Amino acid sequence: MTSQRDGRRVWGAGIATLAALAALALPAAASGATVTVRPDPDTVPEGGGPPAYDEVHYVAAPGERNRLLVAYAADATSVTVTDPGAAITAMGSCVSVDAHTARCVAREDRGIRWLQSTRVALGDLDDELRTTRPGPAPIGGVVADGGPGDDLLDGGAGADRLDGGGGVDRLLGGGGLDVLTDGDRDGAAGDAAPGADVLDGGGDLDEVSYAQRTRGVTVSLVDPGPDGASGEGDTITGVERATGGAGDDRLTGDGGDNVLVGLAGADVLAGLGSRDSSGYGDFLDGGEGRDSLAGGDGRDTLSGGGARDVIACGRRVDVVRHPRGGELLPRDCESIAFFFGVEDENRLSFAPYPRSTTRTTARFVLRCTSFEDRDGELTPCRGMLTLREMAGRRRLLGRARFSHGTRRPAFGVRVELTALGIKRARRNAGVATTAFLRGENLPPVSWSIRLRTPR
Repeated sequence: MTSQRDGRRVWGAGIATLAALAALALPAAASGATVTVRPDPDTVPEGGGPPAYDEVHYVAAPGERNRLLVAYAADATSVTVTDPGAAITAMGSCVSVDAHTARCVAREDRGIRWLQSTRVALGDLDDELRTTRPGPAPIGGVVADGGPGDDLLDGGAGADRLDGGGGVDRLLGGGGLDVLTDGDRDGAAGDAAPGADVLDGGGDLDEVSYAQRTRGVTVSLVDPGPDGASGEGDTITGVERATGGAGDDRLTGDGGDNVLVGLAGADVLAGLGSRDSSGYGDFLDGGEGRDSLAGGDGRDTLSGGGARDVIACGRRVDVVRHPRGGELLPRDCESIAFFFGVEDENRLSFAPYPRSTTRTTARFVLRCTSFEDRDGELTPCRGMLTLREMAGRRRLLGRARFSHGTRRPAFGVRVELTALGIKRARRNAGVATTAFLRGENLPPVSWSIRLRTPR
C-alpha cells in the first residue's frame, strides 16, 4: 500500500475533423508509429546510477486509430508489437517483421537480457491496446497512455499502469498489481474533460488513481459507481486501493483490506473495517489538509498527514502513524507510531493512553526507539514526558523524567499530576491533554488524549 506515498505518472490534445476522417479511411498515418528500446526510468537504483533494465518504447503518430498488441516472450527476452492501424518503424534494437510488426530485444551494449516494461503512447483518436504474457508467472509490465479519444486499454496478466488520457475510456487491469487512471482533467474541454469511464482492476491488488484531479472526487469500492467528480459517472470494479487528488475527496473502502490515500485537500476516508479477522486491515493516509479518517472494525493503520485531522479507530488493534498534538485520539486507538532516521528506519511505538491512573498520577508505558540506525542494536533513552492542556492557555498538568537502558524496549513512566491536573482530570469529561515527549535518542513527538482519573 505506500509511500504508501509513491510517485504515479498521469498523461491531452484535440484533433481536427479532417484528420479523423483520414484515419478512418487509411490503415495508418503516413508518418507511422515508432518503436525502440530505451533504459527503463522506473528501475533506477535507490542509490542512483543507470537504470537496471531496458524497456520497449512505442509512440503512435497523430491521426492513427491504433490496434496495438504487445506480446512478451515467455522468458521476457523479447517483445513483439503488432498494430494493424499503423505502419511501424523499428529503431535501435528492434527489427521489422513486416509493415505492421516489429520485434525488440534488450540492447547488447547494456549486457541486459530482459525487457521489464513496455511504454506506450497511443495519442489521439479511439485506440486499443492488448497484451499477452505467457504464464504461470508473467514477466513484464505495460505503462500505457491512451491519449484523447475513447480508448480500450487491456493490460492482461502482469503489473500495469494504464492511463486513459481523457475521453470515455475502458481500462482493464487483468492479473497483477495494476494502477488505473482515467486521465481526465478538471476544467478541460472535449475528450480531456471528465467523462464516464470504466475502470476494472481484475485480479490481485489494484489501485484507481485520481491524483491528477484538482476538484474533489467520490470513490466507493463497495459498489461499482457512479464514481469520480459530481456527474462524471465512472464505474469502478475489482479495485482494492484508491487515491484522490488535490480537492476534497471522499474515499470509502469495501470491507476488505483497503488502501485509501487522500493527498491534498480536506478528505474523508472510511475503511469500513475488514471482513477477514486475520487480514492486515485498512491503511488510510489523509495526506495534506484537515482530513477525517475512520478505520472501522479491522486492524487498521491511520496516517493523518501534515494538518490536524479527525481520527476514529474501531474494534481490534489500530495504529495511528505520526499523530499531532491537537488531534484528539479516542481510546480505541490502541497504538501510535513515529518513524524517523535517514530512511525512516527507526520506529517509536507505544500506547497513547496511560496504562493506569490514580487520583494524582498517570502511568504511561513507553518504548525506546526500536533500532539504532548504524548497528541494529536497541538504544537507551532518557528525557521528559510533559502533559499540558490541549487548548486554551495550555497550562501544565503533569511532568516526569525517565531514563531507560537496553534490556527491554518497554518501560513505565509515572507522571505526577499538578494541582490543576488533578482537578481537571477528575471531571466527568476529563481534560483534553497533549503529551510531549522529548529526550536523548528520541524524536520530539506529541499526541493528544482525553485524560481521566478516578474521582
